[in-house]
Amino acid sequence: MLLQEVHAGNSARRHRLRAADVPGVRARLTPRAVLHVRPDLSTDLPDVLAAALAGKYAELVWQDGGSRIVAARFDEREHGLLPGVLAGARAASLVGYGPDAADPLLSAVLPDADGVVRVRRPF
Repeated sequence: MLLQEVHAGNSARRHRLRAADVPGVRARLTPRAVLHVRPDLSTDLPDVLAAALAGKYAELVWQDGGSRIVAARFDEREHGLLPGVLAGARAASLVGYGPDAADPLLSAVLPDADGVVRVRRPF
């Protein structure tokens, strides 16, 4: 699975989750963060590239050669950049953007250490 952690100010980090990774990722999550669970990244990079090029907008998430997970938004004027972006990727996913955005599989808010959920924005 892919976990997107959205902090105040809408900055985000993404974590690729496997069973063995869950305790370590959980320890690094920020209280009050909004969490979105999405399907895992795909290793079929030509298919992800074709899907991204087929739409007007794309939010592409990819894992680079150093295991860092990166996300960027592209529109049709920037389609020429996509093959280069995915050239060194290990896996990628098209999340969606604008009218093509797909809802996450699951969303939640991480409570504070005292167990109380304190968040003021909708998710």
